[in-house]
Amino acid sequence: MSIIALAGIATLFAQVNTGPQMLAKHVASLTGAKSLTVEFTVQRIPAAPENYRLSYSKPGMLKVEYPNGMTMTDGKTVWEYTNSSKEYTEGPGGIAEVAKKINSDEFLAWAAFFMPDQLKGVSDVKT
Repeated sequence: MSIIALAGIATLFAQVNTGPQMLAKHVASLTGAKSLTVEFTVQRIPAAPENYRLSYSKPGMLKVEYPNGMTMTDGKTVWEYTNSSKEYTEGPGGIAEVAKKINSDEFLAWAAFFMPDQLKGVSDVKT
């Protein structure tokens, strides 16, 4: 009986994707999508939880709402609003400019939507 159980477990583990395979599937799903909307919460202990909302749409439209404001682009113009200072800015730019401003861990999981090479150097995934 234990040999059958071991064979079953070995078969199960053989079917489980490796970290790089899971990451490749994730990137393929994001790069193939036409739009993406995500709401999530980040909590950096001991700080309070912070809410984020991402709205991505191809080609080149992106809106990021974060605790202190929002940034968005239509691919040609970047708009930013800061809640604390109540300041609004507008200037030329697209995805690349917004990506530089929001280049942090909170957004890495969805970066492949516009930048498929963003996760290219990752060789292992820990869960």
